[in-house]
Amino acid sequence: MQLSATAGRLMSFPAVVVPAELGLADAVERYFVHYRYRAFPVREGRRIVGLIDLGSIERVAEGRRRSTTVGEAAIRDREVGLLSITDVRQVLRAVELSAAAA
Repeated sequence: MQLSATAGRLMSFPAVVVPAELGLADAVERYFVHYRYRAFPVREGRRIVGLIDLGSIERVAEGRRRSTTVGEAAIRDREVGLLSITDVRQVLRAVELSAAAA
């Protein structure tokens, strides 16, 4: 699938990443409401391990969103998991690939 926009047009720089250990309810308030983005890269330590989007959150029952972490609900892709957060070009490309696969 070919994207009609570049990652640079779709994302902020530097990329805003969500920690995997954060609860979904907190992620909604701190990231989705605050930044008004539809998806974010997910970070474990210094590595990007997936992507969290509104659809991933909506698939978790509302009553479980406080106890479910972003890492548990994230879309994980083996290519994304290989990237270091310090290489922004690779992070942006990984998010671009994840969006294309969706």
